[in-house]
Amino acid sequence: MDRAAIVDLLVRYCTALRTQDVDLLDDVFTADATIDYTRIGGSRAGVSDTKAWLSALLTEVQWFDLMIGDSEFTVAPDRASASVVTTWHGLFVPRDGPALQIYGHYEDRLVRQAGWRIAERTDFQGYQVVTTPAGPQNT
Repeated sequence: MDRAAIVDLLVRYCTALRTQDVDLLDDVFTADATIDYTRIGGSRAGVSDTKAWLSALLTEVQWFDLMIGDSEFTVAPDRASASVVTTWHGLFVPRDGPALQIYGHYEDRLVRQAGWRIAERTDFQGYQVVTTPAGPQNT
């Protein structure tokens, strides 16, 4: 049950970014979470600063799909916390500029707090590839 709840949490994060509804992140992170996006051009900050940064970034996006891949779970014996490493990939299409396929992984520390919540996240972008969106011009 813990694994399913954690996967649901990770999917909720992806949904928040895909739908550009950063307020959904309040149900993903603890109120005092630390989110480290320094490797992707952001900062190491709390939830409200991270939401503001993401909101500004997402206004420049025409399309953003973010998907999680495999996850490695280490749940503490008391089931009050967990460490989770999850691969992710996405399609990032800015309003101006080339579309990018992006790949990386998250390293998260979760706590059980009104359900599972991320208390600390570090984003490790592995690489990005310039891509061409599919469409009638490419067939």
